[in-house]
Amino acid sequence: MAKLPPSLSRIQSPSPRSPGKEDDSAALFQMSFPEINQHIDVEKEITQFVKDLDDNEGQEEFVFRNKLNKNPGSENGSVNLLSASDSNISSPKSANNVSSLKMTYYAFKETTGQKSGIPVSLLAAHLERKESRYPSFLGSRNSVSMTGKTSAGSFRTLQRSPSRRTSMEITYPALSPQVLEVINALEEHRKKAENEGNYMEARAAAQRLNGVKVLEDNKRKTAMLKRHSQEREESERAYKQETNERNRLWDEKLHEFHKGVVEHAAKLKRQQIGVLQAFRQRMAAKTPTKPQWSRELLKHRKVQTFLGKQGKYLEADEVKRLADRMEHIELQATLAAYAAEVALKEQALRTKQQNEMEVLLQRAAQGRDELRKTRNQDVDRCSQRHKNIVRELRALQKQEHVRFEQILGKRVSEFKKSGGSLQLLSDTLSGMGSLMLPGLPDCPEGDEVASSAGSGSH
Repeated sequence: MAKLPPSLSRIQSPSPRSPGKEDDSAALFQMSFPEINQHIDVEKEITQFVKDLDDNEGQEEFVFRNKLNKNPGSENGSVNLLSASDSNISSPKSANNVSSLKMTYYAFKETTGQKSGIPVSLLAAHLERKESRYPSFLGSRNSVSMTGKTSAGSFRTLQRSPSRRTSMEITYPALSPQVLEVINALEEHRKKAENEGNYMEARAAAQRLNGVKVLEDNKRKTAMLKRHSQEREESERAYKQETNERNRLWDEKLHEFHKGVVEHAAKLKRQQIGVLQAFRQRMAAKTPTKPQWSRELLKHRKVQTFLGKQGKYLEADEVKRLADRMEHIELQATLAAYAAEVALKEQALRTKQQNEMEVLLQRAAQGRDELRKTRNQDVDRCSQRHKNIVRELRALQKQEHVRFEQILGKRVSEFKKSGGSLQLLSDTLSGMGSLMLPGLPDCPEGDEVASSAGSGSH
């Protein structure tokens, strides 16, 4: 038998009652957890418990208290309630408190074979909000931050929860109170008939008892298969939701990256235009206005001056016009050479700026390719994780199905050995669904022997 967590060891015995109620009190204290759950609203208690945790932040040790509540059918009733301790208790140091809390809840949860998960979700949501003290074991390994509950987080919690442990009590949950009452009545009737020597009546009671168990097992098997289908559908739905969310986040990231590249390129272009304008202004300010004259031009200027001093004005004017033409030609040649030099320097500057822009675009292309590669890896990782989750989930469901088939097969074998007819049992299920029996070989000999024994006794 599995050892209960420390919290369960604090269950106290019920308070003394009146002498007329002592037997009922002892019987109530000796009841099993499923029977206690019939008198306790577990869902309400867990919800109130989470509310108490929100009101008393920082007090995470969970204890059991006994409260006496007024019940319509009795004077006092002892009810176990979950509550957050009001004493000054230090915070838990590890995530073992989370497991202890979930085990405590599942010990008191109704074992109906259904996993609604509402209280566990509330508890998990309350504990996972404390990221500083309870860091998530599903840390993000991707370049995008996912919000909400992913398929990996939800189904790893499902796989590690106490409800998915390969326990016979969980795989084969307790019967409902009405069915237990019928089974107990048939069992008492069988024992009474056996003690009185009425063996045919005892045989009929045993046959009806096994038939009731087979029918109840069939109902629970149907519920189990439906739950398995819902779990697989939930897995696919969570995977699609996570995939859509990841694609949306990656699209936003790529859009932001492209936007940043465009802004950076525009900023660099503006800087380059400013540098080019400053270069042109600097070159324009250095434009030569008086070039270095040639020796021939200087000689003509000297001759012009000498002829003017000698009074030979006609000859001096002719030499002057020749020197002016030479000066204009030399000035234009100097300006052309300077313009060519400026053009070369400007071309070199433009080439440098073009190289800078190309380097920027190359880096942007590399960054875009890396983002796309990371996105593909992220999508592949998410898909592979989903496949692993589905494979593990199917393995758990198969293991649970095999265990249930073993129990149901044993029930059917006992029913057929006791003389029960599967055909008649299937006819009783009209309007309730078909009878899903395990793949066992037919045993017509058992029915024939039982029928012959019944006719011989009569």
